[in-house]
Amino acid sequence: MDLSPFDFFRQETSNQDPVIRTEAMTKVCLIVALMGPDKTRNDMLPYLITKVTDLDQVLIALASKLGKFLPFVGGPDQAHSLIPLFETLCEIEEITVRNATVASICKILKQLGQNNRVAVQSYFEFMRRISSDEAGELFYARVSACHVIADLYSILTEADRIALREIYGRLCKDELSIVRRAAAMEFINVAKHVDAETLGGEMVELLKVLCTDESQTIQVVAIEFLSTFSGLLKKAHNSTALTNEVLTLVKSYSDDHSWKIRQALSKKFGLFAPNFLPSEVGDDLFPALIHLVQDNEAEVRSVAILELLPFLPVVGAGRFVSELTPVAMQLVEDPVSNVRKLLAELCVDVSAKVGPESVGVTLADLVLKLMDDEDPLVKLRIIRKIPLIAEEAPSLCTRLTDFFKALFSSSNWRVRKELLLTMPAVVKFMGQDYFVEHFISPMLLLLKDGVDEVREACAASIANIASTGSVPLSWVFDKLFPSVKAMATSDYLIRLSLITSLKGFLTVDTLPEKYIQEVVSLLVASTKDKVPNIRMRAAQALSMAGNLSHLDCCKGAISSALVDLQNDKDKDVKYFASQNNGKV
Repeated sequence: MDLSPFDFFRQETSNQDPVIRTEAMTKVCLIVALMGPDKTRNDMLPYLITKVTDLDQVLIALASKLGKFLPFVGGPDQAHSLIPLFETLCEIEEITVRNATVASICKILKQLGQNNRVAVQSYFEFMRRISSDEAGELFYARVSACHVIADLYSILTEADRIALREIYGRLCKDELSIVRRAAAMEFINVAKHVDAETLGGEMVELLKVLCTDESQTIQVVAIEFLSTFSGLLKKAHNSTALTNEVLTLVKSYSDDHSWKIRQALSKKFGLFAPNFLPSEVGDDLFPALIHLVQDNEAEVRSVAILELLPFLPVVGAGRFVSELTPVAMQLVEDPVSNVRKLLAELCVDVSAKVGPESVGVTLADLVLKLMDDEDPLVKLRIIRKIPLIAEEAPSLCTRLTDFFKALFSSSNWRVRKELLLTMPAVVKFMGQDYFVEHFISPMLLLLKDGVDEVREACAASIANIASTGSVPLSWVFDKLFPSVKAMATSDYLIRLSLITSLKGFLTVDTLPEKYIQEVVSLLVASTKDKVPNIRMRAAQALSMAGNLSHLDCCKGAISSALVDLQNDKDKDVKYFASQNNGKV
């Protein structure tokens, strides 16, 4: 006897195996699409309510699909039919089930508009119920309600919005901290939807309530929103609230006894810079941030350092550097390496931005000192900034030359690798003469480094130097390519890295024919190597090269080599040789 889709679904979701039940629940949208809107509302939805006692994994599968149900129940006019199921799922203890349910509710709300008055009103009444103290046996429904408010607010009438703000205010003051925290987490989302008057009035007062909550966890959440909230006030042209309320809170919490509060304030502190008057930034905010950078707790210092740079254009380079320098001189000796890493990046960024060399001298000296740091990861932060240094602060790059040269022989392979990857930028911005004088010899030696990733980086960088277009290709093939060619007669691992470099050269679409032929001939020679791994890599490279239109002059040689490799005794070589040969 053939089962209807609904009967089949009931059978599968009643199976003793939870895996089968879960899999069946993931197909619920397919089932209701076959059933039609009427049967979905009359049969499926009541049945699904009976399944809310199932395992969490089954309920998550169900809850995550409900956001797609609107067309299956008959469209916006029937959106209210989903509410009983949503209401039941909002009271489930497991948070992942509730989160999936809330996400689906918000998807439904986004599909409704203010024109769907009946449906919107039904969801507003639903919100009233789950946000009340009587909702459910515990607090789960009220927590769920907090996460729906923002999306519901945007489609309500003005009268209902006032009522919803009252509900939200009550949730922000709920007797249970877990509910207040959920409300606090949604503060910015709600604030984005309110009008300018409400933003500077009710929302400011609510934020103050949350910032002074008895639970530090809630305080942290609220204080982290101060910087973003200041942007909303700025957009609403509410300078009064910014000065009288937000700035007062910032100054108060910058010296709070709790390091978690100070850390929360430090996060996104840079967003304050464009939102306040320059005088307020200079007199209050920048000094507060400098104070946080010197905090006793490393967690606070690490966050605060990241927020300094946005203040540079507001307070001016002279003051910024003069106030940062004495602090930075202390932080160079910071016992926490992460602070020194962040300081290294900041000093380079500022040195590159300040312009006049007289302003950047002291910070440049700090960069030099950080290059001597015992932690190689601190040096790595500066090395990764070499392209910026070479482009924006060439004099600093010149001062750092001896440090960079020494790092080519660093015992840390990551340092050697990162240094190699910056060489194309050095050639481009500092010039080929500078590169030849200081870096070409130690760089080429690393083509035979004992670490594969270093050799690969070196081989790739040489090809990248050719692709930048900043130097003549004839110079590259005269100064760099001979060392690449010499790799063909070196050890097995070095011959592998050779292929990486050759592939890179072939991707340069401006490569003259004589150089193309030279590169391809080396690659074809690698197909005769006694080591299968090298032949396999050569087959991959030739397959790639065969698809490049600017290599037409060598298509015959490439195709012939791939055909020969298809008869190789190694199965992997044959596989890669046959991949693209038909397209060559």
